[in-house]
Amino acid sequence: MAEWPAQVVNSNGGHSIGLYNPATQKKEKVYKMMHDKRIKYFVPADYSEGSELDALVKAIIDRTYYNELLEEIHFKNKKEYELDEANFSEEQKMKKSLLLNLEESGSFRTTHTVIAELRKVDSWSPDEIDWLIDIALSNSQVNHILIDDDVARFYRGIIGDAGDEKALKLKKLLCKN
Repeated sequence: MAEWPAQVVNSNGGHSIGLYNPATQKKEKVYKMMHDKRIKYFVPADYSEGSELDALVKAIIDRTYYNELLEEIHFKNKKEYELDEANFSEEQKMKKSLLLNLEESGSFRTTHTVIAELRKVDSWSPDEIDWLIDIALSNSQVNHILIDDDVARFYRGIIGDAGDEKALKLKKLLCKN
């Protein structure tokens, strides 16, 4: 069976409206159309300013406007993200992903798993080390298991001789262990 034009409209994000006679208030036809998924909305066939139909059409126009605005923002953000991603090597992307995973870690198991992957990385930039230190100081999951051998070894290895305030704070936490 071929789709009704309204079903095509609805399935493609459109908005089909059923109208009924406001004088008789008979809604059987619009109920059937709703049941058959031929319409999304129904209102009295009153075309005057301020009617339910007027308000519905204006709401649909507003929704369409805001959907388009959101899509525009989405595509702008996506383009910016893609341009940013193009500036990084595969290794840099992998390291960034691991750093984000550690930063968002909400369990000790996840933290240990990410630390195991981080330990495989041979070199870290000063910015990446700074980020790792920030994570150790701010993420409670990481902070609470700094005493664990794998985590402590990893952090001792990356902070080395660093002497800034955050690195010294982390060294003190590691020395307690």
